[in-house]
Amino acid sequence: MVKLIEASGLEMREVVFEDGQSAVHYLAEVIYGINDVFLLAPKVTTLELMEYFLNDTKTNYRDSLGYTCFHAVCMSGNVAAVNLLLSQGVDVNIDSYKYSALHIAAQYRREETVEILLSHGADANKPDAERSTPLHALARLCLCRCTNVTAFCDRRKPVDKIVRMLVDRGADVEARDPHGDTRLCNRRCLVSTRN
Repeated sequence: MVKLIEASGLEMREVVFEDGQSAVHYLAEVIYGINDVFLLAPKVTTLELMEYFLNDTKTNYRDSLGYTCFHAVCMSGNVAAVNLLLSQGVDVNIDSYKYSALHIAAQYRREETVEILLSHGADANKPDAERSTPLHALARLCLCRCTNVTAFCDRRKPVDKIVRMLVDRGADVEARDPHGDTRLCNRRCLVSTRN
């Protein structure tokens, strides 16, 4: 696939699709199983294509909402891609999007990604656009891919280790969101709406 792109003369690193996303955004979604736009040859991995698109890039592409390639790979949980972008100097606390990379990794229960972000200096108390912390993000519903597309589920992905990592890095367990709720209160409200 890479040879085909190079042979075409198309500068894919510069291509922005109609919805404002880059090829790397789509590749991150393929990793998570959200999008099947790219049909990959068996010997070409998604990460290899991401490395190709990210090679020699000086910027962390962002769409019109501020969502970057870094946000996408943190959501996907692809540790190799997260490390690749961090090695290229991506700001771990980038604030171009309404949620930080740490909020996204926490919401999608990406343990390894959370650990990497924290070890690179991600702020465990950084508020998002809704003034919620990464601990609050753990209480958000997230789409579960384990049963069917419409099922919301977080019970299959325990959060104990993520909570411990965040608290160990100084996360305030008593932090309140704009509604005055703590993370624990958010969790109780979430459980009561499911019953």
